[in-house]
Amino acid sequence: MARGPRRAAPSAHPWAEAGFGRAAEAYEVGRPGYPSAALDFIAARLELAPGRLVVDLGAGTGKLSRLLAATGARVIAVEPVSAMRQLMPAGIDAIEGTAEAIPCGAGSADAVTCAQAFHWFQPGTALFEIHRVLRPGGGLAIVTNVRNESDPLQRGFLDVLGRYRSHPSLEDASRPAALLAGDQRFAGAELRRFPHVHRVDADTFVAQAASESSVALLDDSARERALCDFRALIDGTDEIELHYVTEVVCASRREADGSVREMPPA
Repeated sequence: MARGPRRAAPSAHPWAEAGFGRAAEAYEVGRPGYPSAALDFIAARLELAPGRLVVDLGAGTGKLSRLLAATGARVIAVEPVSAMRQLMPAGIDAIEGTAEAIPCGAGSADAVTCAQAFHWFQPGTALFEIHRVLRPGGGLAIVTNVRNESDPLQRGFLDVLGRYRSHPSLEDASRPAALLAGDQRFAGAELRRFPHVHRVDADTFVAQAASESSVALLDDSARERALCDFRALIDGTDEIELHYVTEVVCASRREADGSVREMPPA
């Protein structure tokens, strides 16, 4: 695969670098995947199939990457945190990099995806880079598992998380759709929502809590207190269901960009 010239790449957000560096294994164990209906929509919208190349940004441990690979497309997983890359499944080409300096050549990708990571990006720079690596007409999908707050357990999870956060939340599920709708370099912005249920046992539930960067960055004693409070939410519960809404925002790189200037953000 053609890659761009070597240049100093921005590092990951410091909270992500430190938090996920400590909690990569908990992330792999505890975080939910994505519903099959959402994957079917992404595969159809991005025309994923053998012979196609998709770049998965902020790929983490490969939770979306492995599902994309099942379409037969070649997947390049771009992830800045080495502890996360080390847990990437076999068959996925995992490379170090960030969304702000994607290590791929211009027009080299048929599709770009991002799951559960867009809030860590510098959005203006990331969208410039995504536009650069996509071929004209190529597709972009941004995927987010949003906690369904009508679920009492999800409300409890967020309550405990709010009491212990070591840094504020950066997540704003509505932001990708608004950004793409207003960006002249992309066309056909579309938002779809899919119900999703993550069935876990108690240890997996606690691992999900431990995978939160704002929990992973706590000192040891505070972290242990937080995990005890998370475990208390499901004390005596044998079957645990966490309800989400999986939001997928898709758009396409315009075939011709008119007067949009090819200049990186300041």
